Amino acid sequence: MENIVLGIVSADQDYCRALGLSLLAVSDDFLIHYFDTKNFVRECNRDEGDFMEQFDLILWDGKEIEDTYNGHLIFLAEKASLVKKDYQNQKFSLYKYCGASAMTSALFEIYSCLTGRGVVFIPKDLVSMIAFGSWEGGSGCTTVTLAVAQELCRFHGNRILVLSLESVESTAGHFDYVPEIKSIGEFLYRVLPEKIIDAGNASQEKTVPFFESYIVKDLYGIEAFAPSRGKNPISELSEEDMQKLVATVIDSGRYDAVLIDMGTCLTKAAVAVMEMADKLCFITKNQQVTRREEMYLGHVMVCAGEETLSKAIRLTNMVKDASTENKEDGGRHYVNERARARAFEFSVAKSEPEQIILEGAFGEDIRKLAQQLLRR
Repeated sequence: MENIVLGIVSADQDYCRALGLSLLAVSDDFLIHYFDTKNFVRECNRDEGDFMEQFDLILWDGKEIEDTYNGHLIFLAEKASLVKKDYQNQKFSLYKYCGASAMTSALFEIYSCLTGRGVVFIPKDLVSMIAFGSWEGGSGCTTVTLAVAQELCRFHGNRILVLSLESVESTAGHFDYVPEIKSIGEFLYRVLPEKIIDAGNASQEKTVPFFESYIVKDLYGIEAFAPSRGKNPISELSEEDMQKLVATVIDSGRYDAVLIDMGTCLTKAAVAVMEMADKLCFITKNQQVTRREEMYLGHVMVCAGEETLSKAIRLTNMVKDASTENKEDGGRHYVNERARARAFEFSVAKSEPEQIILEGAFGEDIRKLAQQLLRR
């Protein structure tokens, strides 16, 4: 999408600047001009309306007057109940105090409606897809996923998306939550519409919404979809729908790597993920191969293929003594590549998301693990 020339008109210039900077912090697709209300009206009267045509969209912070409605004039409402999105008559108003991500997405959608121009995605040549799973609860699958995401984001400069397949997501506590953000369930509704039967022929339509409406971020810029209330809808997707979701994310050109926290999930969606992933990391707290691990890996081989284990790393998490040498355990479904991670720490501040500390021994082990996972 080309740059959108945006005019912000308000008697409160401090609000103008704050709104403009917050929109630019979300997206650099705007060219923003600030105007005092009286000066803007004076310029419009002087040029007999031609002045307004210089702008693709105009945000008007003032009294709403019905007869001044214009397709690209958007009123900023003082109350959320006054928000209006009438695409047919091209009349729009947005909540003045909504989050910058929500307002940015709404502006993109309005602009697309008015001009017929949509987002053009430029896929990246190489997007890494790494999945993390375990055959036992409490092994730290989510922690390791987020720690590797932080390592790749902070020290490799990658833009990362974390997807969770857990029935009840545990990743949400690590991200800043914005009330206006839409959930992953709503994203799936847009990306995976039901089949439409037209004259006896089944057709599949797909629209790609603006990611900003559905994304939450952590302190380091790692992104994730805002969770739905109740059960996580991603875990129940079919293999075909999971493939479509991953393809949509990758084709957006937004990310350098997609990290998927499967937890103990072995649904069809998880099988699809293991088949698509470049690397797998199976996490356990036990150094020795247990009967449960053999059963889990046996199921993986049956469902996802024997070659799946050839791209897998077995991570022994929360190791107390990292100096202990690896011991051959003779497990029937033994994964050749092995890694270790020592104890980790969290940082919890008041009213802030939980942060994983990548300092000390745990950080060193995660760094080594990330290097192994990036190796093709």
